[in-house]
Amino acid sequence: MQTAAVIAEYNPFHNGHAYHIEETRKKGFSHIVAIMSGNFVQRGSMAIADKFERAKYAVLGGVDLVIELPLPWCMSAAHDFAVAGVEIAQATGVVNTLSFGCETGDVRAFLNANAVVDKVDVQQRVKKNVKAGFSYPQAVTKALQDTDNDSVAQLLLSPNNMLAFEYCNALKTTKITPCAICRMGTDHDSIETNAQFASASYIRNAVYGVYNANEELYLLYNYMPNRIYSAFASAIKNGVAPLDLNKADIALMSRLRLLNRSDFQQLPLAANGIENRLYNAVQDCVTFDQVCDLAKNKQITHARIRRALMFAALRLPQLKMEHVPYLRILGMNARGAELLKLMKETSSLPIIQKHSDVKKLDDYAKKVYDFNMKASDLYYLCLPCAVSCGQDALHTPFIYNDIKTEE
Repeated sequence: MQTAAVIAEYNPFHNGHAYHIEETRKKGFSHIVAIMSGNFVQRGSMAIADKFERAKYAVLGGVDLVIELPLPWCMSAAHDFAVAGVEIAQATGVVNTLSFGCETGDVRAFLNANAVVDKVDVQQRVKKNVKAGFSYPQAVTKALQDTDNDSVAQLLLSPNNMLAFEYCNALKTTKITPCAICRMGTDHDSIETNAQFASASYIRNAVYGVYNANEELYLLYNYMPNRIYSAFASAIKNGVAPLDLNKADIALMSRLRLLNRSDFQQLPLAANGIENRLYNAVQDCVTFDQVCDLAKNKQITHARIRRALMFAALRLPQLKMEHVPYLRILGMNARGAELLKLMKETSSLPIIQKHSDVKKLDDYAKKVYDFNMKASDLYYLCLPCAVSCGQDALHTPFIYNDIKTEE
């Protein structure tokens, strides 16, 4: 049994994701595990559909087993996002390879980049740049440029390549090997499309444009696998997707307006006056996007601002996070059930399939789990048809029994 892991958001699942899975399986991997963000995603947003719905799309799209990447790691910058994803892959005890999409299919380019960034002079400049207020990707790029490593700096300009770089870096302390799959289609966050591929950003924007106009979703048909398109359209019809942006805006702003200046000073992302910019922006603005636009500057990226504000709204500073403490199963097919059976013998972390499994967790793990439950309660308030608290605990993994069409 050869097993590959992918770290993903599937926000939502589209043809580019299906291509990545197909290409990974072509390399000889019989089983594929997706380590998928929960109800919140890396750019500092709530996901377009909840984690169980998106896990269903992943399994329908060819993934065998879906494991949650929980808060706060799913909403962290590239370094911590990658480290946590690799940590989960290693903890399963069954993953041989981490497969990731990037702009080049050459793993050696990223291994070389890691070797260059690890040099003492580059590291010193990176630390200096971070202290000066640059985001980590900006700090690395500037350090590389200042040390005449322009080709490596150019490689890491793409968000997908930066993540690939971080994955390879995190894998150095494991026995898991990296596998680079060259991306097909449009760029990350691109507003352009071609005959088969569109970015998740394009699809989200299209969904909200169509959804708000009460029109059909036919324009997305070319960009999502048929089964997933049908499932997504059904979710929209039944009021479980997409996330209502207006409800989310009110929910987040109401929480942010209750915070004092000192609350922003406790943020893990606070430095060089960011906390004051955030607090002042919250006082002056009426929407979450307005706050982000007002608080950002040349050194502070929009994504970093969004994450900081989400951390504040969810009161993340009150929770000391150390490591991912459990493996929560969100979905599987027959091959995934084979993996899960093996993982019960090999996993170095407790496995959660149902809410009652939480009883076996230690105090730290329970604290992380409870925090994710509370954050989900806020999320489920923002669906088209809002639901009561505790929905996260009521869900069980999506199970797909028919894999004949995938073989």
